[in-house]
Amino acid sequence: MRFSANFRLPNPEKNTYIFTGRDNRREVITDKPESFSRQQLWQAQTEADRSFFAGIGRAVGDSVDFRIGFHGALKPYVQGRYRKSWEPSTIDAIDFRETVFVTAADRIGSTSALSYQHVFSPILVGRWLSAATITQADSHFEWSSSVGAYKSLGSQSLPAVDLQSCRLPLHQSARPPGTRCRRY
Repeated sequence: MRFSANFRLPNPEKNTYIFTGRDNRREVITDKPESFSRQQLWQAQTEADRSFFAGIGRAVGDSVDFRIGFHGALKPYVQGRYRKSWEPSTIDAIDFRETVFVTAADRIGSTSALSYQHVFSPILVGRWLSAATITQADSHFEWSSSVGAYKSLGSQSLPAVDLQSCRLPLHQSARPPGTRCRRY
């Protein structure tokens, strides 16, 4: 079972909250976009893939927040998150998110996510989402990207998506043999 919850704390400040949940440890710490979660990609998950997490966070303004938490067997982690949205026109939207995190296993790491959405018609929207995660503990980075068209069918939307996920070495620009790339 997966769950996640945020609770605003009374009075310490209106921007302080506690959070708790049970989810994929790596996805929570790296702040991977939900679209690239194992569950959304229909990848098999075992009970071992999920762990309990909890902590306290504080929002600073509308774009920044900091979190300190524990996962699994009281393993601490720290996150700093920045979010920014732009609407260059009435039919275009751009969202950027940067999360810097620190764990004992990864040391310092960062996840950057960029999303672009374009409204083609009242019932058709195109979306591109790309995210990359890098850590000091690994000489590779994880990169995921998706592009799709979403057609509204009343209260539901029907996606048509082509998704690729790659893990590439930092020091080479071309994909070398042995790099794991999967098409979903």
